Amino acid sequence: MAGYDIRFAQSFFALSIEERLSRLIEATFSDWCMHLNDGISLVYDNACAMINGVTENIFAVDLECPGDFEIFSSRLGFKIETGHDQFNPDAGGFTIGGSPKERLLFMFETGVRAMSAEDATFAPRYLLPEDPSVCHELGETFGHVFSAQLRFWTRDLPDYQGRYDEFRASLDSYPDVKVVEKNLSANLRRQLRFRLKRKEPVEFFQTPVTAIAIGRELVTV
Repeated sequence: MAGYDIRFAQSFFALSIEERLSRLIEATFSDWCMHLNDGISLVYDNACAMINGVTENIFAVDLECPGDFEIFSSRLGFKIETGHDQFNPDAGGFTIGGSPKERLLFMFETGVRAMSAEDATFAPRYLLPEDPSVCHELGETFGHVFSAQLRFWTRDLPDYQGRYDEFRASLDSYPDVKVVEKNLSANLRRQLRFRLKRKEPVEFFQTPVTAIAIGRELVTV
């Protein structure tokens, strides 16, 4: 984990939920394209370094400004049960010190899958813990909790429309989940995406991409 000036976190949390979700998309799309086209190593240390860099981009931190807001890129660094192992936060940031009302917590759910897959599904119910007692404990520890999931879905996926329709329908059960969606385009590998490049030639083509970020928050101040 690395510490940064709390003002970067305060600036991020001062945005509306929709603005924060837009920031997630804008700060991560180029990284996602790069990893998709160049390949990615999911060796634990490499994956942690990748997600740490992505989270730093989300907060637009200055690396020369250490402080009391710590960014984590491992579920071992900040373990919160949100309903299922794979939906524990595996990236984010939190305030150390200060009163509970002043503390901030950002949870980036399944950040590794968001950056290393084009067909990972959403699970809005796991944005916050399903156990009310765990939510209460979170509220006692942090005055403002914001949890987000992010996906980039290429529209050349054979089941794209069905996957998209299922996702939109799932939101009916979670009226407090906010959604930001952007239509993007990128020059991407046609095959073998996210695999480390080998000697065989790689074919690229321009394809539309649906960027979706969802968020849910818990505010006790």
